[in-house]
Amino acid sequence: MTRWVLLRCDRKGDLYPVMQPSLVPHVFLTSQHTWHQRLRHLGSEVLRYVVSRNFISCNKEKPPVLCHACQLGKHVRLPFTLLQQLISSLHQEFSMTDLSSLNYFLGIFVTRDTSGMFLSQLKYVVKILERAHMVNCNPIQTSVDTESKLGDDGDPVSDSTLYQNLAGSLQYLTFTRAEISYGVQQVCLYMHEPREPHFSALKRILRYVQATLHHGLQLFLSSTTSLVAYSDADWVGFPTIGRSTSGYGVFLGNNLLYGSSKRQPTLSRSSAETEYHGVASDVAETCWLWNLLRELPIPLFSTTLVYCDNVSAVYLYSNPVQHQRTKHIEIDIHFV
Repeated sequence: MTRWVLLRCDRKGDLYPVMQPSLVPHVFLTSQHTWHQRLRHLGSEVLRYVVSRNFISCNKEKPPVLCHACQLGKHVRLPFTLLQQLISSLHQEFSMTDLSSLNYFLGIFVTRDTSGMFLSQLKYVVKILERAHMVNCNPIQTSVDTESKLGDDGDPVSDSTLYQNLAGSLQYLTFTRAEISYGVQQVCLYMHEPREPHFSALKRILRYVQATLHHGLQLFLSSTTSLVAYSDADWVGFPTIGRSTSGYGVFLGNNLLYGSSKRQPTLSRSSAETEYHGVASDVAETCWLWNLLRELPIPLFSTTLVYCDNVSAVYLYSNPVQHQRTKHIEIDIHFV
């Protein structure tokens, strides 16, 4: 938390403050008067101040061997050996708190070991179970009943506010528990008019979470930085409205970087079309992540692979010809 960006410079070399103290009170407990007084004149005075604190200006093409403090145009970087010196100087200049190594952030516990990093939301999960009065509920080994589909039937729930509160809380839990993403997506579709079958599905997720309290997301040390994506879709997963559900996950090396499960906005006439729409969304997200990693900069030395389990859709990717049943998905075909 001590390596937050203080300044950035544009392509012309002008320096600007990146963040205001009022926006990050838990990172820098600064006096706003002192902060703005120091950064009020954005000219040579600020540049001399940054240089006096041992910041080094370098080009974006150089490998990230030092701690980055700016990623736009030029970099302002600080050698790790001088980090403590900067912290000491900031303590003298501003009223601030050094949180040292990251171990807890926004409800997520961070545990480091020789294999990598483990992210857990144990405390957050317990609060959700307490709110639902299910701390001592009977655990279950699966989060979703695959034999049934949620619909609009059933009696309305007696407390829709509780349903909405719990469903929204489970959305944040998917940050470290990607395996419940599909189930959470299903119950969140009925936020405005929840019914008893929907509440039963939500409670099933809570029972599964109670059985896996100590589960989380393991991030492993990896020597590879390749992006690999996996896509799948459920054709006409909502029989009453004819909509399908698509889901995908993007891995950086051996670690899950991003995952999503979402109902498709359009109707699909075949399973191949459903899979193709899902892959198009996956490719769009992967392109954004690829550009983000490139800006950081984290080098990607291999081509990004996107896997799909539908043979017809794969044939369309490799040979995007127009047929009678594929003309209406031309935009997605050309995008992929």
